[in-house]
Parts: sequence; structure tokens; C-alpha cells
Amino acid sequence: MLLFEKGSFFSKEYDLTNLSKEELEYDLKNYIEIYDKIISDPKSENFNIAAESLLTNQKKNTSQIDFDYEIPDFEPKEKKLTSGNKNLKSTAEQARSKRKTQDSKLIGKTGENYVVQYEKEKLKKLGLNDLAEKVYNHDDHREYPGWDITSFDKNGKKIFIEVKSAAKKKNIFNITSKEWDAAQIEKNNYFIYLVEDTLNNKIKIVAKIQNPAYHAKNNQIEVRVSEYEIRLAR
Repeated sequence: MLLFEKGSFFSKEYDLTNLSKEELEYDLKNYIEIYDKIISDPKSENFNIAAESLLTNQKKNTSQIDFDYEIPDFEPKEKKLTSGNKNLKSTAEQARSKRKTQDSKLIGKTGENYVVQYEKEKLKKLGLNDLAEKVYNHDDHREYPGWDITSFDKNGKKIFIEVKSAAKKKNIFNITSKEWDAAQIEKNNYFIYLVEDTLNNKIKIVAKIQNPAYHAKNNQIEVRVSEYEIRLAR
């Protein structure tokens, strides 16, 4: 009911003592036409996420969210990963995990918004207020260059950030072929930010992986194929 109330953006009041069947039928037809237009719009899938975000943010005291810290760099473990690691999820398990659509979108969007704000605060503390205003979330503009956010380092150089978010601790995540291609091209300018506790006030970037392609080449992280795309000629 709460999501319904938050998502209602038009309504009409009727006088029950003077209500005509023609008026009801006309209004109902118009309402259905408006609804059809909404659900056919590719952006409409974001409505639920927006409503859920609003409710989630109402539960948070945003003044308690921390942006004042240095993100720890990724620390490779001494033991090298192997393809036979039994702790890694199977392809089928990873595919099942990806089916949590709305929850995943809310978690992902919250993580992205947090990273945007963190990057802005970081640049402001460095006295780079002009660059802070240029931090750019590509997903907000339905752009998918192979990373989520374009920001800047302390020297004013562009950096490209792919955000991987989780409601709790997570050490396995998916990356698309486009994201991986971008990581290999951009090298040291490409970062993966790992965000945890996205749905509460403890939200934090727990690590940043600079140049993940380098770490993969040196067996410090493992990249495995979880899906194959099959295209049929028609």
C-alpha cells in the first residue's frame, strides 16, 4: 500500500450523488490508455526503484552516512586462485542470483548514488569544486560505456568507475564483456568500487580495485565465464 501511495501521481474525485455511467467509462478508458503508455516506456521500470528508494531513504538518517574516509586499495591474497576452487559459485547458481531483479536494481542504484556523492565530497576536500560538479553517472542518462561513473583523481585526470554493490559482504560479482573490455583498454584509469551495506546507514566503499585486468593477468583475481550468448542468424 505504501508503494502504491508513493506511486500515485494523478487521481479524480467523483460526486456519488451525481455520477454518470458515461463519465466513468470515459475516465476509465483514459486511465487505461495512460497506463499503457507508461508501461510501454522503457524508463518505466525505474518507477518501482524510485518508490522503494524513497521509502528506504526515509528510514535512513542521511546525516549519519559517512563519506569522510579513504577507500582501502584491493589487497591480493598470497594464495593464488584456481579454477577448481570449490568455494566459487557454479554457473547455474550465478544465473539464479541474477534473477533477483528489483532488489538488485535498488541495491545497484543506491550504490551508484553513494559513489557519486563520495567522489564529489572527495574532490571538494581537494579544492576541486569545479570537477566535483562534473562527476557523471552514465546510468542516469541510459549510457553504458563499460563503467558507471566518470570522476577525477587528485591530479584532475579522468577515472572510470564500475560500481559493484551488495546489501551485505560479497566477494563474487558479475562483470559484462563490455565492462571487461573497457577495463583492459583504460588500465590504471579503470576502477572497480566494492560497496557494501547499501540499504542502511553503514553503507561504505570497502575496497577499490585499480586496473582489474592487471590483477587478473597476475592471478590475483580470477575472472570466469558465467554465461555464453548465442545469436541465431535469421
